[in-house]
This record gives sequence, structure tokens and C-alpha cells, in this order.
Amino acid sequence: MGQTAFAETVYKGIDANGNTIYSDKPFPNSKEVELAPITTYTPPPQHSLDESETPFKKEAIKNYHINIVAPSNEETFTTEITTIDVKFDITPPLHPDDRVKVLLNNEPYGNLTTASSMQLDHLSRGSYEVKVLIVSKDAPNKIIATSNSVTFYQQRNFIRN
Repeated sequence: MGQTAFAETVYKGIDANGNTIYSDKPFPNSKEVELAPITTYTPPPQHSLDESETPFKKEAIKNYHINIVAPSNEETFTTEITTIDVKFDITPPLHPDDRVKVLLNNEPYGNLTTASSMQLDHLSRGSYEVKVLIVSKDAPNKIIATSNSVTFYQQRNFIRN
């Protein structure tokens, strides 16, 4: 709330150094100053809206950006590597009602999660495409956001008879 000045009379004068001075008490060579009325503002009364009056949904609009940090696009993993970590950044942070779904070659891999990484274990030799989706936990087929695809390669020893 604002504060109101309650001085009834204001006096203006010049001191010995030539500075202009204002006071609520008269002083030598001062003159009474007439001030315009103070402008005031009274805000309209506030009331809280119930759910039926709310003009928008409480949940924020989710405009996710997903960036796959690892693996790098076109990265090759050698035979010794048996686990590949897929790491991703999601901004803004994941909403409590949303989940992450990882697709490997356009097929769901693992369970829905809220984590920012997933491990791909014991992949066969070949080329793989990974993509990350944000889905609703209540409707896992409802896609909210999609990352770009990253392609990587898994090498495995090949033995011929």
C-alpha cells in the first residue's frame, strides 16, 4: 500500500548558498507554496477464482526442447562396449505428469521414465537410430515433444566357419 503525505502547508525558500529548500515550517525569506491535490489510485476489489471461473488451465504450457547429448551422431562403438548410454537434456524440466520414452529403430525401448538417461544393453552388430519422446504418463501414446534422431553403429566380432 502507498503512503500519503499529511503536511498541510509547504514553504519554499533559498538558503545562503543559493540552494532551493522546502520545509513544513516557515523560515526566513520563505513563501508558502500551493500544491495540487495528490493523485491517488484505488485498485478494484480482488476475489479469488474457483476452478470453474479460471480462464486457463492451471498446468503450464509445455514447450519442451530435447537434445540428445550422447551418443554422438554417426558414433561407432567397438566390440568391447556392451552398454551404450543414451543421455539427453530436457528444457524446461519435465512436468510431473509427463514421462520420457526412448525409441530404438522406431520401437519403444525400456520403460517410461523421468530420468535423463537410459542404457542400451548388449546390442547386436549394426546401425541404430535413437530418438527421445516426451509423453503423457496417463496417455503414453500421446506425444508431447520429440527429439531429433541420432544414428550410431555397434561393432561385434564376426566369426566365419
